[in-house]
Amino acid sequence: MRSLSSLPQPCSTSSSPGGAESSFSDETLVAGMLLRQASAWEDFHRRYDRLLYRCITKVTARFSGIVSQEDTREIYATLVLSLLSN
Repeated sequence: MRSLSSLPQPCSTSSSPGGAESSFSDETLVAGMLLRQASAWEDFHRRYDRLLYRCITKVTARFSGIVSQEDTREIYATLVLSLLSN
């Protein structure tokens, strides 16, 4: 396990896919998430939250007769929980 001094630190701000400013490079973001850094997870959520939800919504829209909005929210919550637990 790495020492605290070797944990990834925020780099200069860069634009993320959603256009918002980000304090981590992609490589640093992934490393921080693997090391369970709260700031990396927050940045990941800020960058990709809407994209993940939109993708789930697009896929489940094909099954609108059997998949409700509540189901879509539950799929999203399950995905986020899976990412955090693994």
